[in-house]
Amino acid sequence: MLGTQVLDYVKDKLLLSGVPAGSIVHVGCGANVEIDFYVDMRFQEVYLFDASEEVCNQLEFSTAAHAGVHIRHAVVADTNGRRKIHRTNNQDFDSLEDPGKLTDFFPNLKVVATEDVETVALGKVLQQAAADEERFNVLIAEIGGDSCKLFQTVSAIDLQRFSILIIKRANLNVGSSVSGGGLDSCLEKKYFNLEFQDESEYPFSCRIYLRNEDAIHIEALSAERDQLKAEKNKIDKILVKAQADLDDLRKQYGNLRREKARQNGVMVQVAQRLQSASDQYLKLVEKYPELRELGETVFLPVMGGVPEGKTE
Repeated sequence: MLGTQVLDYVKDKLLLSGVPAGSIVHVGCGANVEIDFYVDMRFQEVYLFDASEEVCNQLEFSTAAHAGVHIRHAVVADTNGRRKIHRTNNQDFDSLEDPGKLTDFFPNLKVVATEDVETVALGKVLQQAAADEERFNVLIAEIGGDSCKLFQTVSAIDLQRFSILIIKRANLNVGSSVSGGGLDSCLEKKYFNLEFQDESEYPFSCRIYLRNEDAIHIEALSAERDQLKAEKNKIDKILVKAQADLDDLRKQYGNLRREKARQNGVMVQVAQRLQSASDQYLKLVEKYPELRELGETVFLPVMGGVPEGKTE
């Protein structure tokens, strides 16, 4: 159950955002979930996850009149698998971690049983929930244990569908999940910054993280730049190959021109020799008329000439 300060904060952020309410995903919601608040704020879809089958049955009954409310019985953890869950005499304290450390604050709290249960990764839970990125979506996690470890396994893309993350846990000064430093660092890498912390329900505290729109935009621009750079590199390689092919064609063309020039030179020489032979033939015919008949059958067809006194 969330405190009034936290709910008021969510309401203010939603109203200031200027976008319509989308979905709320509340993991570890408990029987006293703030369903009326979610409905009043006009969230289209409300997903309630709890590790207690009895709590889920109660919620099915109490939310039956509300459209868009989805109840899911699931033990949410950092990974899919099987784990031991500690059942207590207060269902709100059931946890995969030993809740014994809370007995200093709640002397009557007792573990009544342990069960081997199947766990579902938080990332998978988020993928199952419909959350339109164009709307204001909220993720609330009330799960005992290492919150940092829990969120490390969730992809940044899955988290970035949510405008606000609310994480409620016991503040027992043990490990990174309690100090908050490790969790803050983990979520900063996924583009969420700590915005507000409510410690009015000590030993529990609520840490509220806002999606860093500027960082996401910069990351998108950086990715676009890298894509353009990769495309430019591909184009550069194509241009280099095209230039090499062009140089090769120019070389081949140069060789062809030189070969043609050489052939033209040979033809000129042949023509010159033929002209010389023709000139010699004409001189011989003048001197020896009997050679005219031989010339008409041999030299003139080659030279394309016509004997004097004859027509084609």
